[in-house]
Amino acid sequence: MFLQRALVSLTLGPLGLYLIYLGGWFYFIPIIIIVVLATAEYANLMHHLGWQTPLWLLLPPILLLLIDGQWPQYNLLTRSHPRHVSHHAPCPVAI
Repeated sequence: MFLQRALVSLTLGPLGLYLIYLGGWFYFIPIIIIVVLATAEYANLMHHLGWQTPLWLLLPPILLLLIDGQWPQYNLLTRSHPRHVSHHAPCPVAI
């Protein structure tokens, strides 16, 4: 078992570093695949624990986070206009 894990890490480690070095789509596509598989595994674990977490409900927000991280200029998860902060009264809590 240890030999198999070591072999996988010695082959996928350099490949992962190379994909990170290339960046762009070469990095984004494997990240999407890994995150979708991890989400499916999470849903499977929750199913075995007795929780009914549908995969179709988990995937859209996770993919939206990934897409927003890849293209932040579209402001999918943030406000398109900066919030106006009034400086008339001091705010006790830092934002």
